[in-house]
Amino acid sequence: MTTVAEIISLTLRDVGVLGEGQTASADTIGDSLTTLGQMLGLWQVDGLYVYAQKEVVATLTGATSYTIGTGGDIGSVRPVKVDAAYWRTNGEDYPVEVIQSYQDYALIGNKTLSGAAPCALCYVPSYPLGTLHVYPNGSDGALHLIMRTDLPALSELTDTLVIPPEYHAAIRYSLAEFLSTTFQTPLRPDIAAMATRARKIIKRNNVNIPLSTMPAALCRSTYSIERGY
Repeated sequence: MTTVAEIISLTLRDVGVLGEGQTASADTIGDSLTTLGQMLGLWQVDGLYVYAQKEVVATLTGATSYTIGTGGDIGSVRPVKVDAAYWRTNGEDYPVEVIQSYQDYALIGNKTLSGAAPCALCYVPSYPLGTLHVYPNGSDGALHLIMRTDLPALSELTDTLVIPPEYHAAIRYSLAEFLSTTFQTPLRPDIAAMATRARKIIKRNNVNIPLSTMPAALCRSTYSIERGY
């Protein structure tokens, strides 16, 4: 398995900060590690850099909202976005509409409407805990949230890159672009070209277009988000 130290060492050579047999200073290593974390943080936001989705299950309690994140109501790393959702009860699954804009959710007239069947949700990526608003406020069954899997949070040089191997080149050469700015060294054209090509391959492989969508209201008794009942 490739370690953070190995990736950083290769990248520092790519940008001309290190020569053969040289060892980077503690400050150089620290700056490189911080920059690597910042780059992967940006990739997490860009969904096409995330190689998979995960499913997080939330037990409904009748609350109007739930917090997501370390120490929150729903045990998961705070997500950037909820891509899709469904409600499961008695072994049956029903789609739940994801309202992407909090402004649209705010237009619901009666946000405290109780009911066993939630038909919509709105996720607000507040920090440090995200907030999930559910409508109506169901207290039965479980809400299944589909969201992006987490890219690795790297904090130590000994950390391994627990990520598909096809990402390693993209990380190495993309990090070179960042570090060339950090250390004010010219970026070689071939390195820039390799970074661009590696990212294109990653994005092309991760494109996932749903075949079709079905309004949640078609699958069970209808609630009107606009009217609030």
